[in-house]
Amino acid sequence: MFAALALRMKREKIFILSLFLGIFLVAFVCIALGNMFYTQAKDISALIEAAKDANVLKAIWISISAASTATLIAFIFGTPLAYFLARKEFFGKSIIEGIVDVPLMIPHIVAGIALYAVFMRYGVLGAPLQRLGLAFQDAFAGIVVAMLFVSFPLFVDAAKEGFKQVDPRFENGLLALSAPRNCEHSLK
Repeated sequence: MFAALALRMKREKIFILSLFLGIFLVAFVCIALGNMFYTQAKDISALIEAAKDANVLKAIWISISAASTATLIAFIFGTPLAYFLARKEFFGKSIIEGIVDVPLMIPHIVAGIALYAVFMRYGVLGAPLQRLGLAFQDAFAGIVVAMLFVSFPLFVDAAKEGFKQVDPRFENGLLALSAPRNCEHSLK
C-alpha cells in the first residue's frame, strides 16, 4: 500500500516537473510569435498595403498551391507506405522507418542544399528531368519537392500511428462486407 502510494507520488512529481519544463518551450514559441504579431500590428496600414501588393498575393498563392501539391503527393505515396509499415513486420523495417524520419532531423538549410545538388540543372535527377522539360531550379516543382521532403515524414508517421490504432479485424470485416453478395454470380 505504502509502496504504491510512494510510486504514485513519484509519478506526480515527474508529471509536474515535465509540465513545468514544457511550459518553457510553449512560452518560447508564444513570445516569438507574439513579438512578430506585435511588431506587425504597430503599423497596420503598412501591413494592409503589403497584403494588397500583387507580388505578395502571388507569393501567398504559390505557397498555398505548392503546399497543397506536396500534401497530395505525400498522401498518394505516403499512405500505402504508412499502411505497410503499420501492418507488417519484416527485416529492415526499422531502417526504412529511420530513412523516412531523416528529413525531420536535418536542418532545413542543409536539406535545401542537398535537394539543390540533386535537382539542379546538372544534378543527378535534375539533368535527365531537364531534358524531359521538367525544371526544378527556380520553378514551382522545386518548391513542391522542398516542401515534400521536409513534410512527408510527418504525414507518414501520423498515418502509420493512425493505422496502428485500427483493429485489423475491422479491416477484415470491411473486406468481407465489400465482397460480392452472390458468389455464384461472381464465379460466372
